[in-house]
Amino acid sequence: MVVHTVTSLDEYRKLAKKHEKIIIKFTAEWCGPCRMIAPIFESLSDEAKDIHFISVDVDNSSDISSEFGIKAMPTFVFIRFEDKINEFRGADRNKLTDFTKALKDL
Repeated sequence: MVVHTVTSLDEYRKLAKKHEKIIIKFTAEWCGPCRMIAPIFESLSDEAKDIHFISVDVDNSSDISSEFGIKAMPTFVFIRFEDKINEFRGADRNKLTDFTKALKDL
């Protein structure tokens, strides 16, 4: 699976209506930890086929960032049926893997 780059709140809302499970990675080009965790996020998108993976650059998509109250990067938001069920901040590989597995198992 591929990581879908989303640039507007409208675009996100359309995807949220189409996909039961979504993980959003809020990132920025200048963010070192974001660059470090990016390959892990992409790898998980290959493993968890039933989850839609989205990347949002906070500098280019302030409406989505504001909607989710993002204050730090990277932040990962886990969505099921258009509702946020979990979130964490930081480039923690184990946490990202565990939270992805938990969403997959729902």
